[in-house]
Amino acid sequence: MARSIPRLPPFNAPGRYLHQWLGIFAVILASQAEASRHPELAKLDLEGLLNLTVSTASKLPSTASDSPGIITVYTAEEIELFGGRDLSEILARIPGLAPYTSVAGNRYRITARSDAPRVNNNHILMLVNGIPFNRESYSGGLWTQAVMTTFPLDAIRQIEVIRGPGSVLYGTNAYSGVINIITKRANELEDRISIGAGDNGAVAAGLSLGAESANNDSEIVMALRYSQTDGETLSMHDNSGEFRTRLEETTPGGLVSARHQGFHATVHWGRSDLDDIRGSQLALAEGHSVNERTFIDLGYDYQLNANWQGKINVSHVRVRTELQEPTVGVFGPINYRTDDSRVEVQLQGRFSDDLQLVTGLTYDTLLARVDEPYPFLPRWRNDLYAAYAQLEYQWQNTRFIGGLQLNKAEGISSNTSPRIGIIQHFDEAFGAKLMYAEAFRAPYALEQDVAIVTPALSLIGNPALEHETVKTWDFQLFYNLSSFQSAITFYHTEQDNLIVRQPQSPGVISFFNEDQLETEGVELEAKYIPHPNWYVSGAASWQHSENQDGTKDTTLQPDYVVKVGVGYRNKDWSLALFDNYHSHYQDNVVVTPSRSELNPPAEGIHNISLNGTLTLAQLTQLKLKGYIHNLLNEDFWLPAAPGFTTSTLNTLPSVENGRTFLITAELPL
Repeated sequence: MARSIPRLPPFNAPGRYLHQWLGIFAVILASQAEASRHPELAKLDLEGLLNLTVSTASKLPSTASDSPGIITVYTAEEIELFGGRDLSEILARIPGLAPYTSVAGNRYRITARSDAPRVNNNHILMLVNGIPFNRESYSGGLWTQAVMTTFPLDAIRQIEVIRGPGSVLYGTNAYSGVINIITKRANELEDRISIGAGDNGAVAAGLSLGAESANNDSEIVMALRYSQTDGETLSMHDNSGEFRTRLEETTPGGLVSARHQGFHATVHWGRSDLDDIRGSQLALAEGHSVNERTFIDLGYDYQLNANWQGKINVSHVRVRTELQEPTVGVFGPINYRTDDSRVEVQLQGRFSDDLQLVTGLTYDTLLARVDEPYPFLPRWRNDLYAAYAQLEYQWQNTRFIGGLQLNKAEGISSNTSPRIGIIQHFDEAFGAKLMYAEAFRAPYALEQDVAIVTPALSLIGNPALEHETVKTWDFQLFYNLSSFQSAITFYHTEQDNLIVRQPQSPGVISFFNEDQLETEGVELEAKYIPHPNWYVSGAASWQHSENQDGTKDTTLQPDYVVKVGVGYRNKDWSLALFDNYHSHYQDNVVVTPSRSELNPPAEGIHNISLNGTLTLAQLTQLKLKGYIHNLLNEDFWLPAAPGFTTSTLNTLPSVENGRTFLITAELPL
C-alpha cells in the first residue's frame, strides 16, 4: 500500500523572537541599500559555488549533475560566510546529514538520511581526499571525536557528500553516506594567524601557511587549530533528582600536506579531550575520554598517457582512546588501541570522450587491542580484500553507469556491492537521475571477539557475524542555471542483517544479525545567488522508517528537517544567518518501553547561528569575526538512544544547549 507524504509544516520562528529577526534583517537590508550607492563594494564571486567540479562518486572529475550519485557540495566560501567552530557544526548544515549531539556521546555521532544514531557510528564513511579517515577497527567508528572536533576548517576546499551507498568504490562503512573532505592546495590557502575568545572560557587559535615552488611542481600546506571551552552549564534528571555539570573540551589538531611532481602526502593529527555523561538512570555521572588520532596518506600518481592515469596510495590510521567510564566499575582508565592500514592501486581514464573507467584493488588490515589490566579484547586482526570497477558511458544526452565491488573479509563469505544508474539531460538546465546501489558494513572486533565478563552481566562477541547490507533506490530531478541550483530526490532504502545486541543466555548478551529497517523519504535542496553580494541556500526533507516488526520511527529521528541560510558579503564585511530546524524527535518508548520520563520531551528546535566579519584595511587587513551559535538560547533535548547505559531515560540534553559566542581576530601573514 502506497504511503502518502504529508505536507511540510509551516516554517515559523517563535513569535517572541520576532523582534530579533526583524532587527537582523533590518541591518541586512540597510547594508544592501548602502552597497547599491557604492557599486565598487558590491562585488562577490559566489557564482563558483554553483559550478564546481566533484570526484567522490566516480573518482574522476565531473559536474555534480553528471556525478553518479546524489551529491551535495559545501565549499570553503560557505564555511567562511556562515562560520562554525568545528567540523560537526559545518556538517550539520549540509542536506541529509544530522549530527546527534547528545551528552551521552558528545559530538562524535553523525547520521545520514535519518539513519539510527548508532553507538558504533559506522554507517557513514568519511574520507580525506578520497582516502578513508574515520574507520577504526575496534567498532568501525565508536570514537571519532578527533575527526569531528580537530580538523582545521581553514584547510578545507570543499566537502562532497554522497547520500546513499558508496561501497562500490570505497568498501565497508560507505553504507548510508560518504563524506569526502577535499583539502586546499598551496595557491588556495590564505597565510594567516588567528586568535579568539568567547563565553564559558572559550579560547581558539589557528595558523595556516602554504608555499609552492616557482615552477609549481612542489608545494607544502600547513593548517593548525586549537580550541578549548569550559562548556555550558547543563541540567538533567535521574532517579535521585537534578544532575548539573559542565562538559569541558580541549581539541588541538593540525594538517600538513605536501606534493612533489607525482608524489603527495597528507598527515592529520588531532587530540580530542572531552567530557560526556555516563552512569545510568539510577545515578548519572560525568565520564571523560581522550581520543587521539593520526592519519597518514602517501600516494603517487603516474600519467600513463593523455587518457590514462595510475595511482597508488598507502594510508594508516592510528587511534588511541583513553576512556574513564564510571559505570563499569573499574578504578583506572581503559585504553583502546587500533591501527588500520590500507593499500589501494587504481587505474582510471577514458577509452574515448564518451566512455570512462575506474578500476582498482584494495587491501585493508585492521588491528585492535585493549591494554592491561582489562584484557576483555584479545589482540584482534582482520584483513579485507576488494576489487572494484565502475564504467560510465555518455550517449548523446544520456549517461549510463555500472559498477561492482567484490569484497572478502576473513571468516565471512565474499560479498558484492553493485551500482547502476542513468542520468538524462532534457536540456541544458533540466535533468533526472535514477540510481540503484548496494553497500555493506563488515563486523568489527567489538562485535566478533569482545569478552567482558562480570558476575551480573557479560558481553560476548560473535565470530559468526555476517555483513550488514543495504539497498537503495534514488530518483532525482534537478534544475540548474548560472545563479540557481535545485534538486528534489525521492529515495527508498532497505537495510538488512543489522547487527544488534541481544540476550544469548541468562546474564549473557551477544551480537546477532537480526534487524531490518526500511526507510523512504523526500529531499529538496536549492542554492540561489539573487545578486553578486547575496547568497541563499535551503533544504527540506521528510522521512519515514519501519522495522521488520512493523514498528515505525525506531531510528528516533525527526520526520522533518528544514535548513535555511541567508548571507551578504562585500569586500569589507559580511553577515550571515543560518537556521537548522528539526521537528520533534520520536519518543524512545518505541525502542525502550521501560524508559522513565524524567526529562523534558524532545521537541522541535530552531538552532540558529549568526556569523559576521569586518576587514579593517587600515590595519593591515586585520579581520574581526563574530560567531554566535544557538542565537535564540534554546535548550535542545534528544531521545536517549539504545545501546548506552543512559538509554532508560526518555531524553538527555544536547551539548549545543545555550547561546555561545566566539570573537576572533585574524591577521594575514
